[in-house]
Amino acid sequence: MVYDVVLLDNVMPILDGLKTLARIINECPNPVVMISALGKRAEEITLTAFEYRAVNVIQKPEGILSQNMPDMAEEICRKICAAVKAKTEVRTK
Repeated sequence: MVYDVVLLDNVMPILDGLKTLARIINECPNPVVMISALGKRAEEITLTAFEYRAVNVIQKPEGILSQNMPDMAEEICRKICAAVKAKTEVRTK
């Protein structure tokens, strides 16, 4: 299935976002933007997401989400629009 863009949180109950990202890119490549509360592992998660070919990474704001969202709206829209324009290809295994 092909989507314009996939927004993928790194924190999920069964399969984490990085493993899910790898499967998406390998099995049905679509532009992916990772969204995550990155915390102490921010650099590691970001680099791994780019290594797995995420188009971009958006860091969840700290604190109460609804208070910080208006400040992030432009960044989120810009990154999603750029991801929609990205081309993805099936990885060779």
